[in-house]
Amino acid sequence: MIDVDKKITLAVSSILQRRRDLCLLCIYLFHCLFIMLAGYYLGKLNPDSTYYLGIAKRILEDFNFNMSFLYNCNQQFFSHYPLGYPFLIVFISKITHLSVFWSSKILNCLIIGLIIILIRQLFNESAAVVALATFHYNFMEMSHYTMSEVTFLGMILLLIYSLSKITQNGKSIWFVIFFLSMTMIPFIRYIGIYIYLFIFIITCISYLRDEINYRKVKKIAILCGFSISLYIIYLCINFYLTGHITGYTRKYLSELSGENYLILNFFEN
Repeated sequence: MIDVDKKITLAVSSILQRRRDLCLLCIYLFHCLFIMLAGYYLGKLNPDSTYYLGIAKRILEDFNFNMSFLYNCNQQFFSHYPLGYPFLIVFISKITHLSVFWSSKILNCLIIGLIIILIRQLFNESAAVVALATFHYNFMEMSHYTMSEVTFLGMILLLIYSLSKITQNGKSIWFVIFFLSMTMIPFIRYIGIYIYLFIFIITCISYLRDEINYRKVKKIAILCGFSISLYIIYLCINFYLTGHITGYTRKYLSELSGENYLILNFFEN
C-alpha cells in the first residue's frame, strides 16, 4: 500500500513538473517571438543601444575600438560602457554571420533562455510564477532594445546559482562557472564592480555558518583576486587612453550631426 502511494505521489509530482516546464517554455517562446517581431517591425534603437551596436560593428569589421563616428571627437577609445556586451554581440555575429543588430536579438533570446532555466533551478515549484516577472514592461523593453541589463541580470543569476552549487558539492565545474560569471558582470556594466563586495559578504556568512569550509573559501578568494586584477587592468587601460576610468561625456542623438544620425539605419542591414 505504501509503495502504491509513493508511485501515485511520484506520478502526480512528475505531471505537475511537466506542466510547470511547459509554462516556462511558453514564456520563453513568447519572449523570443516578441523580440524578433519587435526587431523586424519596429527596429528601434535608443542612444545606449546605438553605441553598443556601433562599437560591436567596429570590432567585427576591423577590431577597431574607437567611436569617433558617433562622438564629435578624434579617434576616441570606447570606454563609456564596458566592452563585454559588445564582444558577446560580435561572438554571436561571427557564429551566425548575421548583422550586429540581429545578433543582439539572438543574444537576448539566449540570455532570456538562461534566465528562465536558472529560475527553474533556483525556485523549482515556484519557477513558473517567478518567471512571470519577465513580463514586466521594463524587462521587455530592455530585451527589445539592444541593452546590457538583460545580460547583466543573467550573469548575476548564474553567479548566484554557481555559488549555491559550490556550497552544496564544490565540484570544479562550478568554480569555473563562478569565475566566468563573476568576471563577466563588471565587464558588462561598470556598476557590476559591487559584485565583489556581495561575494565577500556571502562567503563570510556561509563560512561562519559552516556551510562552506576553508578550502572552498580559499578557492573563492583566489578566483576573486584574479578577476579583480583583470578588471583593474581594464580600468587602467581606460584611464591611459581616455583620461577617465569609466568613460567620458557622450553625445546623444539630438546632438549628433546628420551624417552620424543616418548610421542608425545601417545597423539593420
